[in-house]
Amino acid sequence: MASFRTEIKLEPSRSAINHADSIVTIGSCFSDSIGNKLLQNKFLTAVNPLGTIYHPIGIAKSVGNALKGEINPNHFTHHRERWFHFDFHSRFSGADKEELRRKLEAAQADLKDAVLQAKWILITAGTAWGYKRISSGETAVNCCQAPGKEFEKRLYSIGEMTSSFQKMRDEIGRVNPSLQWILTVSPVRHLNDGLEGNAVSKSALRLFCHQLTFENVFYFPAYEIMTDDLRDYRFYSRDMIHPSEEAADYIWEKFSEQFFAKETADIMRRWQRVRKSLLHRPFNPSGASHEKFLNQMREELLLLQSSVDVKEELKRIEENLTRIK
Repeated sequence: MASFRTEIKLEPSRSAINHADSIVTIGSCFSDSIGNKLLQNKFLTAVNPLGTIYHPIGIAKSVGNALKGEINPNHFTHHRERWFHFDFHSRFSGADKEELRRKLEAAQADLKDAVLQAKWILITAGTAWGYKRISSGETAVNCCQAPGKEFEKRLYSIGEMTSSFQKMRDEIGRVNPSLQWILTVSPVRHLNDGLEGNAVSKSALRLFCHQLTFENVFYFPAYEIMTDDLRDYRFYSRDMIHPSEEAADYIWEKFSEQFFAKETADIMRRWQRVRKSLLHRPFNPSGASHEKFLNQMREELLLLQSSVDVKEELKRIEENLTRIK
């Protein structure tokens, strides 16, 4: 029987991720999605330390500033009795400038540490549309709900995005030259730009990534998996913008195929089996059958502890066994 879909077949990456590698994800909310999947599977991952950033130039600017420890004093803004900063996500706010500055410095330090220690960095670009502050001519990472008249919305060129990214790559390369890079275009649709605007934006981002995939820079086709492999509204969540849970799981499976070696995939399967078992509520927490179950889980975790960090899970099991006894 003929196949009625075009499944994307991915070749294994030249380099593989394993559980000993530190990973940092940066970019759009899809970086959160993949980053949280990595955390759930016991990878050493720093997930979007500066919050979601959708534009490649905003990503490059934020990383560069974090490496240098720079916070522009002219980009603080006051809104609804809180202070924000045009170069940072709105999850960072303060009752006064100094409180906000301390939070921003701590976030930058976290990102810098993550980048210095990382073996892999995953960057997800969400849109090529950006907002330039009219007063300074600089790209805003976050508009902070300031009046629209303060900004110019524009579609950034592939050349502008590539140049900004190359500068960031050079800066990181000086402190972590062995870093492996994964680029991807977010499968999340930016319908505020209209369907036509979203299509132009994603096309520009795809060309941007295409020009940069060489040597230790790899491309993961999350956008193509969503739009060409799955290609159906049933794989979107209710907002018709974000991938559904099933789609996110499928994209994760494809990511695993491309970047995880067989040994790493085996460890993940063993961990997920234990993780799901530990989520079950016992019928009788003090009974003999639950004690037997906990001892079995402890043995499984002891076998896994040479590969992944399971100290917290072992601690909870020991505490539960102590209560039973």
